[in-house]
Amino acid sequence: MVTLFLLAASSMSIGWGIRGQFGHEYGAAMPGALAGIVCALFAGRQEWRERVLFFAFFGALGWSFGGSMSYMKVIAYTHSSGLATVAYGFAGMFLIGFLWAAPGGIGLSLPAVLPRQELTRLFPPLTALFAAWYAQDLITDRWPAPELFDTDWLAAAIALAVGLAFLRRTSLILYAAAGWWLGFASLVLLLGLRLSPPRGDNWAGCVGLVAGLLVWSVRRRLLAVTAAGLVCGALGGLAFSLGQVIRLALMATGAQTNWHSVLEQTQGFLFGLGAAAAALVLARRTPPLPPAPRARRWTETFCLLSVLLLIPYLNLRKSPADWSRYIPTMPEWIYGLPAAGWFLPSRGFLGWLELLYLSLALAVILALRARPALLNTPWEARGQLLYLAFLWQIVFINSIHVIVRFTPQRIVTEWAIALHAVFASALLLCLPPHKIPPATAHPNWPPLLRRAALAALASAAIAVATGTAARYALYGTNPAGDTREQIRFGPRNTDTVR
Repeated sequence: MVTLFLLAASSMSIGWGIRGQFGHEYGAAMPGALAGIVCALFAGRQEWRERVLFFAFFGALGWSFGGSMSYMKVIAYTHSSGLATVAYGFAGMFLIGFLWAAPGGIGLSLPAVLPRQELTRLFPPLTALFAAWYAQDLITDRWPAPELFDTDWLAAAIALAVGLAFLRRTSLILYAAAGWWLGFASLVLLLGLRLSPPRGDNWAGCVGLVAGLLVWSVRRRLLAVTAAGLVCGALGGLAFSLGQVIRLALMATGAQTNWHSVLEQTQGFLFGLGAAAAALVLARRTPPLPPAPRARRWTETFCLLSVLLLIPYLNLRKSPADWSRYIPTMPEWIYGLPAAGWFLPSRGFLGWLELLYLSLALAVILALRARPALLNTPWEARGQLLYLAFLWQIVFINSIHVIVRFTPQRIVTEWAIALHAVFASALLLCLPPHKIPPATAHPNWPPLLRRAALAALASAAIAVATGTAARYALYGTNPAGDTREQIRFGPRNTDTVR
């Protein structure tokens, strides 16, 4: 149990620190994949280890959605001198943390509770959705879509259409997309609520997204999924808020370093504890998964390629533009090809980076067809290899992304992340996983769900009260830090300042 919590927290801390360099949904997928692998290997359930690829994929997918939300101005509110703005800032941080972690917990729970036939039935609609989103990128690359409160409204509309098209196969996408639109329409368009104006309002869509996922799980009688979302969400809200309290306390020492990276790595560590707690609830309370033939084997290859190659590529492709700005001898086009073409016409479509990752994908597919000896090893060994290959790939990607603009303050980021990765690798290889016997009967979920919902409300109150009290104890009525003060309410509000 200790191994699960320690390794999940370390993995999320590493991934969250790296996520900060790349941002958005693709960046947030990295810590989610690491957490999924750890939960599969160390939650104590043998049948979960055989699904490590699914845990990695759905962990990445679940944690990615939160990457659409803007939160830097909400953090700045907690630095303000006004009591109302500070309390509002910590409330906003809890909300964002909850909305980020709840889909993460739901994503981790799907391979833990769904029979293989139902789990793999999700992949054709998901594949169609990813293809539709790529088509959206191709079209908007030439004809940009109009903005609507700086949100992902078009992607949500496409998801809604795909959900309707595949309704007979699964209603998951439909509930999530319809929830997004109901949340955004009711909170922003109807009520006019803005979390951190003039920043984007994807937070409102994420409120609806989480509500839609929870309603879907309840209607499908997948109460274990509901519980995982609530537990992970409540602890995630605390993690996001408590991370800022720790940052403010460290800033008060007067030391100068990259405090935002410290915040990210601290939040990631606490997020990992929440993911481990949700996995432990499922491991102890769910019955064994029924044995089933390996239906739709292509879905395992799909998960492997998505996690091991696609997620790193989608983040690394941002680096060449940075390199060309800081390295005079490196042009954006080399021998007639772009360094990174992003598979978009405006960027050159196919570049050196795309050729590299396409070659790697072809090599992996050919290796899988040849069935190397590696595939004859236990799933635990395969999961360890996947973890190490993915972990050190993203650590390397992070290092080369920022090396061109390295400063002494970045030691707290790059060196700390690399050292943390060494620690996590040693934990993975040296500490044996424990075993948890699955529940022999279906547990009584409703009481747990009620306690989890009440705990989420109590956690929100604790986060606001503790965060506000700590901030005033440390800084009094003076603004914290030396950045421009952001004020949410009153005549001095900065609601027009990004």
